[in-house]
Amino acid sequence: MKLIKEPVDVDFIIESKPWSESEVNELRLIMRKTKADATKKIKKKTKENKLSAAHSQNVSVNTARQLL
Repeated sequence: MKLIKEPVDVDFIIESKPWSESEVNELRLIMRKTKADATKKIKKKTKENKLSAAHSQNVSVNTARQLL
């Protein structure tokens, strides 16, 4: 791997300014909302998986009963 030489007119070092309290609070709100949405999706998928598994087991039991 080669090192990239820094061109004369370009500065690769970035100094970020500190965030204000309102920006921090806005980010926290977005993160809470994103996490809540992701949790809802996971719970929904889990519930769907349980329902489909229960349905397939019921179908298997019913099929076995018909064969007997």
